[in-house]
Amino acid sequence: MSVDLRRALARHELQKKQDELNALEKKRQEDYDLQQLHQERQAGGYGSAPGAWQAAALWNLTAPKPRYPIIIGPESIFKSADQFGAYFEISEVPTVAETRTVDLDDLDGQPPSPGKTADPDSSEKPYVICDVDMSQSLDLEDCTIGDHILVWFHDKPRNAWLPRAWKEGNGQDGPTKLKTTASLTAEDKN
Repeated sequence: MSVDLRRALARHELQKKQDELNALEKKRQEDYDLQQLHQERQAGGYGSAPGAWQAAALWNLTAPKPRYPIIIGPESIFKSADQFGAYFEISEVPTVAETRTVDLDDLDGQPPSPGKTADPDSSEKPYVICDVDMSQSLDLEDCTIGDHILVWFHDKPRNAWLPRAWKEGNGQDGPTKLKTTASLTAEDKN
């Protein structure tokens, strides 16, 4: 066998041994990483910063819940905040806020200043709104017919629900009490 052929075979064998060693080292590192992860999980760390899970859970409990604007007034089935509060069985009269529609040409614009009246030449229309939580909003939309109107709410353009009429089957004056999803019994859910 020639010298060049022996050298090529030796290089090939050497490369094969090096590849085997690399594969063994990679496997050893993967096993070590899995062992470390398993130990962290047993210790309760899950590979995150200390207290991260507790902080996330606390934030979820203390973060303000989203609110949804409902339009009250002459065009709405709720003519006043008192009617709105009675319907939702709120002990205090809900806070009302004056707002106006968002000009679609100015979605990135600034919200209206408090007390400032809309320009008479503008297409913006004033409204009075109250706000509710998500389940109340969904329940109200389920039992009423209305429109979504884009208004300024908490300094952002948001869709407000304008309930114009009760859906058929809810009675002329609407249901006596709006059942929120949280207050439904097992019988009601079936």
